[in-house]
Amino acid sequence: MSPSQESLRRFACALFLACGSGSIAAATEGEASSPQGGTPKAPDAQAAKEGETDPATPSGWHWDGLGLRKGKSVIKLAGYVQEDLRHYDWEVKGDEEGVLQAPTEELGRLRVGIEGNFGKLKFEFVVDPRSSQEGDRLKDNALTYEFSKSFSLLAGHFKPPISQEYLTSGGKTDFLDRSMLASNLNPDRDWGAEIFGEPGRVQYFAGVFAGDGAANSQSAETSLALRFGVKPVKGLLVSASFMQGNVTPDPREGATEPSPKGASGKTATGFTFWNRPHVSGARQRLGGDLTYSRGRFRLQAEYLQLKEERKGQGSTGQDIPDVLGRGWNAQVSYVLTGEKKGSTVVPERPLFKGGFGALELVARVEGLKFDDTGDPEGFAGYGNRARNIAPSGATSIVAGLNYWPSNFMKLQGNALWESYNDPLIAPEPGKTGKYFSLIARIQFMVP
Repeated sequence: MSPSQESLRRFACALFLACGSGSIAAATEGEASSPQGGTPKAPDAQAAKEGETDPATPSGWHWDGLGLRKGKSVIKLAGYVQEDLRHYDWEVKGDEEGVLQAPTEELGRLRVGIEGNFGKLKFEFVVDPRSSQEGDRLKDNALTYEFSKSFSLLAGHFKPPISQEYLTSGGKTDFLDRSMLASNLNPDRDWGAEIFGEPGRVQYFAGVFAGDGAANSQSAETSLALRFGVKPVKGLLVSASFMQGNVTPDPREGATEPSPKGASGKTATGFTFWNRPHVSGARQRLGGDLTYSRGRFRLQAEYLQLKEERKGQGSTGQDIPDVLGRGWNAQVSYVLTGEKKGSTVVPERPLFKGGFGALELVARVEGLKFDDTGDPEGFAGYGNRARNIAPSGATSIVAGLNYWPSNFMKLQGNALWESYNDPLIAPEPGKTGKYFSLIARIQFMVP
């Protein structure tokens, strides 16, 4: 790690520790002045009649914890920082430097930004300053106007409405790493506009985007994204999603051919089992997912397929069969300490206030497989222009614990078992599984 990276890591941790300490102090002051921790009221009705005001409730803009508030309008700091540690009981044969594995120690995500709420208008601006790629530093930069619960307009730079898991913030996921489905088949943030709403038991999203990944060299062109969900019973949400755009190969200066723009297949531990093929034409995503929540328990399941055309991508310029990637996962979580499972878990008895914190048990099974849609008969090759590509896939089982000492700190630990279906494309050729890894994370976030 370079000195600049180490300095950035120390600065980020210090920043978020300071934010957390400030939140604790603000919360403590609030509890001292009001049993509910809210804004203190006027001492009595007579004082209010006489026009006296409580200095603790200023009428203009004022500091409120880590943000500014004026009535119901709020501008506040947002973000989180993650430090990851990994241990492997295997190594990639023929790769002495281990570059085909995720680093054993790294500053995972660093998100810093602001978000605001001005009645029906909301905004969010989040960046990752540690990214070495300038185009990848911008994460969220969007405005939302809520006309009603049934109709809102969102515009800017944000995630297309496809996978439920990928739409969840990286600071609130149940596992250290997203599933292979979410990491390999999903679109990334791009510039666009979207309408959405929740009339009754129905949810809908419809958006048009400049592509499916503004920071990716593999991005498609203008793309349409749709998502529709229904809540048939309390606690259950069932959704379907669709996205399509065209992919055009980009010529490279001084190169004989463009870089491949198809999807790649990579496991959570960083090993690539499917190399990007050359694609051209329609790129289509089709998926479905469900979430069932009840008290401290949550069940989630998801399926997503990505189909990419290969027009004129054969070795002699002929059309060849499409490439198809299919992923699935199912995961459960249970809060052992009794708190309700929401978008995250907020400890009822924080460690720094004499309690234990919140503890959660999680488990996941998943799989991802790539193949082409052509006749499987005949020789199957591994080249990114092969007509008949040898199918390749991976599965994994993950078990872990999440612990929240407070609302500004989160600790995670995952045990991971990975398997591969092709013995020729595996970290250790001939060994399809099980590849065991341990992953740990410490996260500080703005509460």
